[in-house]
Amino acid sequence: AMKAAGKPLTAKEAYDFIKAKDLYPFKAQNPQSIVAGTIRKHCKGVDRKNGGKEYFEEVSKGQYKLI
Repeated sequence: AMKAAGKPLTAKEAYDFIKAKDLYPFKAQNPQSIVAGTIRKHCKGVDRKNGGKEYFEEVSKGQYKLI
């Protein structure tokens, strides 16, 4: 979503973009929290106990970009 939007997004904006473009069929009751958790899990500077790669960086409070 961030790559296609071409700019940093909040988790809500990323979710809204994914939903509007029908990029992923969410089955969760609160899909926006799934998007937020996934971004946070792969965010630069976050301690990941189970490993994982860094794909995002927080550029301002709650707004993320691809790295």
